[in-house]
Amino acid sequence: MAHNTFVDNLEGDGVGVHVDTGSTVLLYNNIVVGRSVGITNADIDGSSVEADYTLFEGNGMDYGPGVDSSYEIPGPAMLLTDYHLGSGSGAMNTAVTLPWVTRDIDGDRRPIGTGCDIGADEYVAHVCVPLALRGR
Repeated sequence: MAHNTFVDNLEGDGVGVHVDTGSTVLLYNNIVVGRSVGITNADIDGSSVEADYTLFEGNGMDYGPGVDSSYEIPGPAMLLTDYHLGSGSGAMNTAVTLPWVTRDIDGDRRPIGTGCDIGADEYVAHVCVPLALRGR
């Protein structure tokens, strides 16, 4: 699983990613925010769970036993209300490059800037140019 944004769904058990029996799961470049538990491994002896380049923020617990996490990305996530990245997000330009991931959730190319962004969205700066009208 790569370039996902798991946010604020506290229904049920409030877990962002639940890995079950006999699974091997690799997670790269994800954002996990506002969960009771970010990632769980329900079968510690039979499943393998590796989370690399993950930005965890505001979770009760980022991950449970049986989950290996490497290269954690410091926040803040700076998610907007529509779950896009806001300016100043720690997710910007910090993802490991995955050559098969060339577009984000909106169809924007990856990378924009010096590197790919963590999560589903690739940050796009919007420039507002003031409009000046002259009377005739």
